Amino acid sequence: MEIADDIVVCGSSEQEQDKAFTEMLKATGKHNVSLNSEKLQFKQSQVDFYGQILTEKGMQLAKEKLEAIHNIKAPSNIKELQTILAMVTYLNRYSSKLADLTSPLRS
Repeated sequence: MEIADDIVVCGSSEQEQDKAFTEMLKATGKHNVSLNSEKLQFKQSQVDFYGQILTEKGMQLAKEKLEAIHNIKAPSNIKELQTILAMVTYLNRYSSKLADLTSPLRS
């Protein structure tokens, strides 16, 4: 079981972000959720979040994910092939060209 313990708060403006942050603090306080102030990153222009970079322009793939793909070896068994196929499915959101390549597989 995977447990996510990071919180990203954003808004379309600084004022909206501040309001959302205040509401998040109220909600965590109300439900006795403790936060680690040492991990706080406030008003960042980009955030690394679970292998993705969140920016004002949208999501981008983290560099280490790109390096892993670049260095991937050809699969030698079914399990490795399944891993690669899962990676391709995950990456589909980042490339319209990848979607074009995989579309015949969906029909």
